[in-house]
Amino acid sequence: MDSEHVIYIMIIICVLFLFLSIFGNAFKSIARIALRSIAGTTAIIAANYALASTGFFIGVNLFTALTIGILGIPGFFALYAAGLILK
Repeated sequence: MDSEHVIYIMIIICVLFLFLSIFGNAFKSIARIALRSIAGTTAIIAANYALASTGFFIGVNLFTALTIGILGIPGFFALYAAGLILK
């Protein structure tokens, strides 16, 4: 490898480290919200299955997934409370 290539690779690595140090927390937050949304959607599906005999269910869509992803467990209970109030 040429010394030019080594210098370019070092510059690219430094820029990547800089990028990750600046935007690392944003990526962590987005990943945390995505994982909580997936877990919340699974919880809604399980609760809908458990409450099927009552005829009460919460729809699974982007809004409900993001509500649970951002608020967590209180968001889950808020969705069901809103569903009971609006029923």
